[in-house]
Amino acid sequence: LFVSGSILHFIFNMLFLYWFGTIIGDLIGDKKILPLYILGGLSGAVSYLILGFIIFPGSNFMILGLDSVILSFAVASAVLAPDYGLRLILIGNIRLKFLVIIFVLLEFLYALSSYNPIYLSYLGSVIFGWYYIYSMRRGNDISNKFNKIINIFSGLKSKQKRNLSVTFKSGNKKRDYKVKDNEYKKELDRILDKIKQEGYDNLSDEEKEFLFLASKRE
Repeated sequence: LFVSGSILHFIFNMLFLYWFGTIIGDLIGDKKILPLYILGGLSGAVSYLILGFIIFPGSNFMILGLDSVILSFAVASAVLAPDYGLRLILIGNIRLKFLVIIFVLLEFLYALSSYNPIYLSYLGSVIFGWYYIYSMRRGNDISNKFNKIINIFSGLKSKQKRNLSVTFKSGNKKRDYKVKDNEYKKELDRILDKIKQEGYDNLSDEEKEFLFLASKRE
């Protein structure tokens, strides 16, 4: 999961990991990154072992797990935000989905040209990258289960921090809230930070309500 073919190859992989990971982290939270990294790489390994055993029985090849991980990140970011705009040197503006399609095709073509069945691992990682976001949108967040397992082994317990108690009052089909300006800004910043770290789905009902009312505030 951490190996590349050369130092230059490793540097480029780190750059791609940073670019795609930043997009994913900004949109759904940084806690979604580690599960995608580990499970994306393992999916590639399983795909390689199963398909390699069927197609190339008795053959011994070495796979570079980091390449598969990068493809998981690339596909996941494209599924998450296909129309995300990027500006590249010498190319100009390009949508993320087109960039990822080109990137994935080039990776497969390079693997095929080297006569190394590493592309078998790419299949598993690409499929997982798509499924990771697809299942999340359908309410089955794989990362939550993964992080719970990590917390069990590390002895950590997830805790929700509440630095400020906000009181809401309801009226005739309208809602308002009582909060001082300085407290309002602190609470809003805290909620936005929580979205960045844990994702919107991990907000409490009260925090979602506060965020909704804040968006309506003049």
